[in-house]
Amino acid sequence: MLLSHLHDRELEVRRAAVEGLGRLGGGQPAIIEALLPLLSDSDVRQAAIEALGNHGREQPLITEALVAYLSDSNFYVRRAVATALGRFAVGKPPVIEALLTLLVDSKSEVRREAALSLGKTGKGQPSVIDALLTRLSDFNAKVRQAAAIALGQVGAEQPAVREALFQLFSDLDASVRRTAGQVLSALPIDHMALGRRIEALLQGHEATANQQLSVDNNIDALLFALQQIVSDV
Repeated sequence: MLLSHLHDRELEVRRAAVEGLGRLGGGQPAIIEALLPLLSDSDVRQAAIEALGNHGREQPLITEALVAYLSDSNFYVRRAVATALGRFAVGKPPVIEALLTLLVDSKSEVRREAALSLGKTGKGQPSVIDALLTRLSDFNAKVRQAAAIALGQVGAEQPAVREALFQLFSDLDASVRRTAGQVLSALPIDHMALGRRIEALLQGHEATANQQLSVDNNIDALLFALQQIVSDV
């Protein structure tokens, strides 16, 4: 029924059919075959990419098709590609390479999705970890948050990653500092040592409280992380 509406003259009908096929998932060959040609239709391209993302696990043909839209003029399409690739096979070179390209996209929304997807697909890969570490200094706070989350997934065992996450307690954005606390407190590390470092930072903030306007928010993030650590011990 849905397949018969993919080429309806009404845009909303076509889009609804694409979205419906996406919700079915499962990687059915007949559905994939019907969705792939719709990538050439700019009116439903984003919906088709999102739908294919639900069908694309272990489907190299879909990966190859989506990579063609890494430079699409519509950033919503590029963001959809980043999200879809995050649902694909872990560690496949074409997927990783495409996501690394999107990680430096001009739009922060695309970079954020690329970072989150790399967290799902790039575990232990040096090129992924290095690229995500760079994004910790992105000018957009949501990208920095996404990079922190992803690093907790792909490089938690590396001291350099843990140190970089700890340095985020000095980030100017409160949401980034809180994310750093959440990620660090969930890592398989020496939580007692981390707690001591947090306590030292708290003492430093207290000593300079009259000089730093953002100190209250910093302390909130540090206390949150310390609370998580204590509850886990």
